[in-house]
Amino acid sequence: MIGELAALGAALSWTMSAVLYKEALLKTKPVSANIVRLVCTSVILVACLAIIGRFGALTNLPVYAVFLACISGIIGLGFGDTLYMASLKLMGVGRAVPITCTYPLFNLLW
Repeated sequence: MIGELAALGAALSWTMSAVLYKEALLKTKPVSANIVRLVCTSVILVACLAIIGRFGALTNLPVYAVFLACISGIIGLGFGDTLYMASLKLMGVGRAVPITCTYPLFNLLW
C-alpha cells in the first residue's frame, strides 16, 4: 500500500511541476528556465551532501563514472528537459505530458 501511495504522490508531484513550468514559461525561454532549474537543483543536492557529511563520496567516484554521469546529464537533463519545456510552451500540458511519458517505450527498444 505504501508503494501505491508513493506512486500516486509522484504522479501528483509531476503534474504540479508541469503546470508550474508552463506558467513560468509564459515569461521566459525554455533554455533559460532549464538552466535556472538545473543550477538550483545542483546547489540543493550538493548542500544536502555537505549537510549529511557525504560530500567526499563525489571525490571518490571513478573518472569513468563521472564521465558517464556528465554525458547522461547533458543528454537527459540538458537536451531532453529543454525540449520538454519547449513542448510545454508550444503544445500545453495536456498534450505534452502524455507524449513525453512514453519514454519507457523507448527504453524498452534501446
